[in-house]
Amino acid sequence: MEDRLSRAEYWLLETVVTTPLQVYSLASPNLAEELNKPTHGLTPPRLAGVLAGLFDREWVTASQAMGDDGPCRRMEADEIARELAEAAKPADDIRWTWTYQLTAAGGAVWESLAAPDWERFIDIGFEWDTGVGEFYGETEDHLRRCLSYVHHFGYRVHSGSERWNVVEPWHATYWKMRPKGHRLRFDFTCDESLTRGDTPSSAYTLTEWYNWR
Repeated sequence: MEDRLSRAEYWLLETVVTTPLQVYSLASPNLAEELNKPTHGLTPPRLAGVLAGLFDREWVTASQAMGDDGPCRRMEADEIARELAEAAKPADDIRWTWTYQLTAAGGAVWESLAAPDWERFIDIGFEWDTGVGEFYGETEDHLRRCLSYVHHFGYRVHSGSERWNVVEPWHATYWKMRPKGHRLRFDFTCDESLTRGDTPSSAYTLTEWYNWR
């Protein structure tokens, strides 16, 4: 599959590869900080038109629930513009708005450009209240490698606390299913002293799993 996308179109697809996003937040003045990456670089009117084009091609859909849990629908440019206007309001005045997310077709377009390596994809979670960490990934080897680096980020894994499960099939993301995955759960405590010193670059590149960013 080959599809020619503008930088903004690719940006809008890539941004929701793992998690849907509220449409209004695309016009947030703090978007780069919130997403930890450069923004789409579009004015709100232009943004509404570009996103509407993705809806027209059925590469994205809108929902009032995160992921697949609610009814999905298409959004027109004027409706998107109204959603984007919510970003100018104080946080307490913003009404519950629509999120946008990839469809299976949109995910396939993104895959054709980004060439993801799903064996390197990992879903990471740390529950500070319970002190339980949870990783999902396609292979045990990759999960073990990722676990071996968490101390560089201030997490001390309790020796012998690892629990493993096979997940068949594995929902890698809300739109992508893989035949098999693994879940690793472990106990941890936070220890800032572990972050002293230089963190090896491999600790960051270990979770890189697709090419075009």
